[in-house]
Formats: sequence, C-alpha cells, structure tokens
Amino acid sequence: MSSSSPAGRRTRPRTAAALAVCLLAASLLVVLLVPARGSSHDPGTHCRNVKIYTGQANSPYWVVAQELGRELVRRHPGWGLTVDPVATDGSADNLYRLQDDGAAACSLAMVQLNVAVDATFGIYQFDYQSAARFRRGTLNQVNRLRTLGPAYFDLVHVIVRRGEVSNLRDLCGRTVSGGLELSGSLQMNDVLFDNVCALTPPALPLPHVVYQSLGEGMGSLTDPASAADPVQAVVWVAAPSEVLDERIRRLGGAAGDLQLLPIDQYREGFGTHWDRYYERVAGAGFVRRDGAPGIFADRTIAGGTYTGMNQPTPTVGAPNGLVVRDSVDPGLAVAAARIMADRPWLAGVLGQAAPAAVAHAHSDALESDADAGDGEYRQLWRNPVFCLVPVLPAVATALREYTSQQRCGLS
Repeated sequence: MSSSSPAGRRTRPRTAAALAVCLLAASLLVVLLVPARGSSHDPGTHCRNVKIYTGQANSPYWVVAQELGRELVRRHPGWGLTVDPVATDGSADNLYRLQDDGAAACSLAMVQLNVAVDATFGIYQFDYQSAARFRRGTLNQVNRLRTLGPAYFDLVHVIVRRGEVSNLRDLCGRTVSGGLELSGSLQMNDVLFDNVCALTPPALPLPHVVYQSLGEGMGSLTDPASAADPVQAVVWVAAPSEVLDERIRRLGGAAGDLQLLPIDQYREGFGTHWDRYYERVAGAGFVRRDGAPGIFADRTIAGGTYTGMNQPTPTVGAPNGLVVRDSVDPGLAVAAARIMADRPWLAGVLGQAAPAAVAHAHSDALESDADAGDGEYRQLWRNPVFCLVPVLPAVATALREYTSQQRCGLS
C-alpha cells in the first residue's frame, strides 16, 4: 500500500497533462476544420483571371460588372483575382461567349434572364434557322447554362420625338432602332412589337428594325436628315442610365422634343403570350405557380430621370442576373451570387449607373420594399425562368434562404 501510493500520486499529473494535450489538439482541429464566422459555403476558387461579359460599355451592366469585380477582390483578398469586364453586343452575345468550357470555368455573364431561356431552348437569337436575319455567321443553342439568381429589372424605354408618335401602335410599320443584333434590347423590342402590332387586334405590320448601338440610335432619331436610315423610335432596355441621359443632354434645348412612351398596358399581354409560347417549347419542364409573379413586372421610370422628361412613365421590367456554364468554378459562382444578393450594395452600384441628377433612380430597377429580404426580392426567386434555366446547385445551397421556396430548377 505504502509503495503504491506515491506512484498513484505521480500518475495524476501525467494523466492531467495528457488530457490537456488532447484537449488542445482537439481545439486546434476544430479551429482548422470549422470555417470562420461569415465564411461558410466559401470553398475558395481555382480562378485567378475572371471575365464578366457585360454588353455595351458604360451601360448599367458595365457599371455593375466593374463594381462586382472590385467587390470580389475586396471580399476575397487571398484569392489573387484579376477581374476584367468585357464589352459585347449584349445578352445573347454574352451567352455565346460561355460556350468554351475552359474559359467558362472563370467567366460570368450579365444577361436578361429571358434571353438565357431562349439560349437554353435554341430560340430566336439562338435558332440556326434565323441566321439569315442576323449578321452573326451561325446561330446555335447554348446548353448547360445555370443562373446565379436574380439581380434587378431592366426597364423598357421607348424614346420618340414629341408630337410625332403618341402611342406604341403608331410605330407599327415604321422604323425603329432596336439595339445591337445580339442584345437583350433587340429581344425585348421584338417581344414588345409582336404584342403591340401583331397580337393586338386589329393586327398591324411589324416595325422595320434597325440594328444600332444606343448612340447610333439616338443620333438617327434626333437628326434624321443626316441618318442613312432615320428611325421614329429608339428602344433601350436597361436600368435608369447615365449613358442615355448623357446622349439626351448633348441635344441642349432640343432635349425637350423627346418623350418616353408608356407601355404598361401591354405587360399582361407580355406575360400571357410568353407563358403560352414557352409552355409549348418546354413541355413538362414548364411550371406555372399560382400566386407567383410572372416573368415580367410593372415598373415606373420616375419623372425627371432624364433631362427634359419630367413625367413618370409606366413601363415593363424584365429580370436580369448572372448566368454561367455548369462548368463554372463553384467558389467563384457562390462568391459572386452572395455579392449580388447584397441589396444595399447593389442599390449603391445602380445609383452610380443612374443619371447624376437622380442617383436614387436605382429604386426603379430594384424591388420597392424597404426590407427586400422579406418582400419582392424573395418573390423574384420564384420567377418562372428558374424552372427553365436552373440555379447552379452550389448557389442553391449557399443561398438556401431564398432558394428553399423553389420547387424546380435546382438540379
């Protein structure tokens, strides 16, 4: 007994020391294995050089892409990213550039989401049978596209000379500048006038559409004598845009001769005809949701947004967002999706893109709720486009707060 007692006393400190070492090792293991607060679902990225395809330089898409690139670098300083916005013709052009799987791993495209649906099903700007209409050599379906969620609404602007045109039906059979040939503006231009001219009785001839940049279109509208193909309207589909207001300001006193046409009365027809057409195209993949918003939304361009245009203009909004190929680096995709879901950040960026006199015009393109997380932004995730162009699975997991209400488009 006496000889064993000291040995027993000596083993207690050894046991305590061993236990302390084990606890320390376990603590270190927890620190190493559990992500730091705020970094969950942040798997890192293999990308170093990232491209964001944007549409016309200085457009709202361009501004958003520039700021998204800066924010990716700021939030993830350890990644060593270089992010380059790339100017293009627009949404369809952006999606064609995702076809190379190698480059697509580190590429994002800012697009109208309805154009991504067209690409997925090989329609319109992606239909080889339409190649004769476009200057692009070949047209083809772009498959395996995935969305990173909604961003904001592109607003349909129809700009005319005051007194010459009083409503959209006046433009049927006339000449319209519809945007560049692979742009979302052109796609919405054709949807608009299909509804206004061809599908509204009595049917009228469709306008003759000229492919032009915004600058070319505004020049042709405001100085028809010097234009090879004068136009009676310019269609521009974007958030409130400083690049458009700058073109208007160049006119000086003549800016008062321009006006925006209201088009809200055609929004319901937009949605109805879109549903009917794509239900035929998608078949069983098309999902209707009772009580969910349609693809298009009623929006208003606030009075005073553009020089000389002081009356509010009811219009139609089309949702846009980031789209990728399914081979995209998931860490990059999740990081970009989280930034775009940061509504105060996005509001600030759209304020930069808006005309300087009305920096708060971003509210025309963003949801109207003060707390977007509980309102219209959450509803945007229920848009039917996500049943046709699925959300990237990694993003669906990371943003489960919004995607959990979806019943399609997540695989």
